[in-house]
Amino acid sequence: DATAGELRQMKVDTGRVTISGLDGEPSGERISIDLVFSGSARGALELLDQEPLGFIRRIDVDPSRASGRHRTQLIVQLPLIADLEFDDIVVAAASTLSGFAMEQGPLGLPISNADLSLQVDKEKMIVDGNLSISGVPAGIAWTEWFADDIPTRRTYQVRAILNDVARAKLGVDLAPWVTGPIGVGLSYSEAGVGVVSGAAELDLSSAALAADDIGWRKTAGIPGRAFVRFSGDRDHIRRFDRFSIAAADLIAEGEIGLRQDAAGGMTPARVTLSRLAFGGTDIFAAAEIAENGSVDVSVGGRQLDLRQQVVAFGEGDADVAPGQARPIRIHVSQRAPIGTVRLGEATVLNDLRGAIRARGSDLREAEIEADLNGKGAISLTIADKGEARDLRLVATNGGNLVSSLDVSDTILGGLLELRGTIDDAVKPTTFNGQVTLTDFHLSETSSITRALTLASFAGISDGVGGRGLAFRRAEVPLTYSRDEVVLTEAKLRGSDIGVLATGRIDRRTGTIKLDGEIASAYTLNSLLGNIPLIGTILTGGGDGIFAASYAVRGPIKKPVVTVNPLTVLTPGIIRRLLTGFGSDNKVVDPTIPGNDPAGPNAGQSPVQ
Repeated sequence: DATAGELRQMKVDTGRVTISGLDGEPSGERISIDLVFSGSARGALELLDQEPLGFIRRIDVDPSRASGRHRTQLIVQLPLIADLEFDDIVVAAASTLSGFAMEQGPLGLPISNADLSLQVDKEKMIVDGNLSISGVPAGIAWTEWFADDIPTRRTYQVRAILNDVARAKLGVDLAPWVTGPIGVGLSYSEAGVGVVSGAAELDLSSAALAADDIGWRKTAGIPGRAFVRFSGDRDHIRRFDRFSIAAADLIAEGEIGLRQDAAGGMTPARVTLSRLAFGGTDIFAAAEIAENGSVDVSVGGRQLDLRQQVVAFGEGDADVAPGQARPIRIHVSQRAPIGTVRLGEATVLNDLRGAIRARGSDLREAEIEADLNGKGAISLTIADKGEARDLRLVATNGGNLVSSLDVSDTILGGLLELRGTIDDAVKPTTFNGQVTLTDFHLSETSSITRALTLASFAGISDGVGGRGLAFRRAEVPLTYSRDEVVLTEAKLRGSDIGVLATGRIDRRTGTIKLDGEIASAYTLNSLLGNIPLIGTILTGGGDGIFAASYAVRGPIKKPVVTVNPLTVLTPGIIRRLLTGFGSDNKVVDPTIPGNDPAGPNAGQSPVQ
């Protein structure tokens, strides 16, 4: 027995050396050494790294970079023979490390303030305790196997609570999506060939989560958990084989494949969502991200709430330089359409199918069909022409569409077509085109109907009521931009009336300024009949006929309408009232078999 001593500049507290087998079989003699010693952690690691042991170098640790104190029990047993080999030696050590620090520890990160227990033998090393990783307190269970022919070389079990400061120290920036503490349980294993795998469980209950792009938030204190399983190599995680999040009303499940980028980092290459559900959304989707940054998305599911995205869509990408926004293509299969897509409080698309291609908020191409609010079909086609885009929108219930767009709730029914060109060569971008509407009614609250009522045309006022005033056709040439909508000589024609309108809507102030003329269809038809006597009576022997002019001013929702019923319509105005309503540009109902709102390229999506 030894009560004191020194071993490689470390203090030996107790020790015993036992020799056995001296009176037995030849070559049966054995020696057993049992020492308890203490000192610098560096000294203990250097001892365990001496030949023939070499334990520490096997775990990729440099003892010269370690600090702290230790107390170690070392047991060595070996036969007393001349040709001693390592396999003949039995060795085991158990250490208590305090104040331990190392520049490169588990996962290649610096550790400090470690209070650990260490057990090591010829097969494995086990480390357990508490430490700081990159200055972040954590608990660890670390097992290292030394054999070369085993499936697993090392495993880590790490437990920590990561608040905003801790995540910053680890280089994990989750702001603004996550704020506050997250409980983390990490499992990590590495095979002998360098293949790694692992999983992490996250307690999100004490954290606040925000995904403002999709309009979802969770406040701190609301239960939430997440799980992720990953795989890769010692240099990179290359795949998230599975992830799931359940927090507040959010459920997200899927997988993510990664690729190495030009800078050597890892970036998503494919994202699959087997389910994404929150609020009014419950969908599945898959996204392919090309190396140039373009995204190709396939989506389907029960319902999709896009109300927040619709509000933000017109605001553009203020922080993105022109041409730098990421291109994205979204496809919805005919065989698996989205059940409902909510665009507004009272605007719902049913059985949406088709495809779009966009760059940021800039919609470049589209081929979309859906039912709007269960009241009629709509189809949208956009074709990219470089510095311009051709647009065609058809709705079998024009009043339903106009009301859904929050433009007006005074139009009832009608087949509507919006056709024109989006000019990208000018800034801000403008749309020049025409709205054509056939077989519709105007309610008694519309500005046109109010003007007709004020004009007191015979038979017109009596016709207002029920579904409102009937019109056969309306043609509204317009220019639409960010700030205003300009109407140029819009025409409405019914069985009882003809109307002209010119003016502008100020989108910034929400006001309207409209001027026009109204003439009864009886007067116009009489003029068409070329009856000299009636023409002379109506025109007073001059160059026009008596009708009414009107003006609309003020807020769009509640403008002031004034009428001058003693206006003389000049021959030019009469011609404009009577012409331009030919059948050459007849609106096509896309729900009638054989009718194709997209023209001769039916069935061929422009979105490639």
